[in-house]
Amino acid sequence: MSKKTISEKLNFIKKVVTNYKNSKDNPEIAIWCPFCKNNNKQKLKMIVNVDKQLFHCFVCNTKGKSIPFLIKNINENYYNESKNFFVDNSVHMNNEWSDLLNLIYDKQIEEVEEKVEIPEGFLLCALNKNSIDPDVRDVVNYALNRGCSEHKMWLLRLGVSTHPKFRRALIIPSLDENGEINFYTCRRIDASTTDMSKYINCHASRVKIIFNDININWKKPLTIVEGPLDLLKTNDNATCLLGSSLPRDSALFRKIVKNQTPVILALDHDAYNKSLKIAGDLMKYNIDVSIIDTSGEKDVGDMSLETFEKLYKESCKLDENILLLNKISLI
Repeated sequence: MSKKTISEKLNFIKKVVTNYKNSKDNPEIAIWCPFCKNNNKQKLKMIVNVDKQLFHCFVCNTKGKSIPFLIKNINENYYNESKNFFVDNSVHMNNEWSDLLNLIYDKQIEEVEEKVEIPEGFLLCALNKNSIDPDVRDVVNYALNRGCSEHKMWLLRLGVSTHPKFRRALIIPSLDENGEINFYTCRRIDASTTDMSKYINCHASRVKIIFNDININWKKPLTIVEGPLDLLKTNDNATCLLGSSLPRDSALFRKIVKNQTPVILALDHDAYNKSLKIAGDLMKYNIDVSIIDTSGEKDVGDMSLETFEKLYKESCKLDENILLLNKISLI
């Protein structure tokens, strides 16, 4: 089979779909999606890259890296002919970027095990600072005493609940990019003994969510901290790991790589080696990574706003040499 040019591949796609929109000066074309429920051929919401053999619908989120598979679902009569234009991408992907393509474009549609719902009796802290309920006031005061500004109360949608299970707990919800709740954590303000856990977390896969994705501008540097309470002290363009690791198959890792978002890591001082591991993984995909030096300081959530702002301005951008020297120093 002779190698087809990008122009020939695009012309083949155009012949199959009939309705399309060209992307100027690149190998992409917008077409209608055969996988969407309404299958509206007037809505060109699927992007096809004929060079890398990738497709992605921005409505139903169907993704893949086999153009013949896509063609088969559009018009099966063209399936065999499509094989003359497109071959299996996997033979060309033999380095770190093959992992990147897998992370971003593979079809990874999974059903959420359990729909997350906001705790019953939820009230916004910012609207209940003078509540007649003493438990509600105590939770609001707990947030204020931790240095939370009113701006952060609104930005993070901090809450409290009148339900017995969540009473006297600060609730920090997370919304996805569409404004749907996908996670929440509750910090009990009275938890000081071993017979009571400090936190109540919802049942949801942490690798599948991006905490408060709705707040994030992916074109600006993104501050990453460990937990939701740490977000009370950061700048606004920030999210958390819900832990101290960032798996490469996590939604957060994939979206950072997809958008080439610069990252500023602000993990607690006892997780510095984990920061280096995260930085190394991200830098393999050409992500600019800086680390905030929290050594000698309290955990991020216990810092003052002024301290965090100072450390943020002093954050150190990593390169391969600095990363290597830091790793050697930990041996």
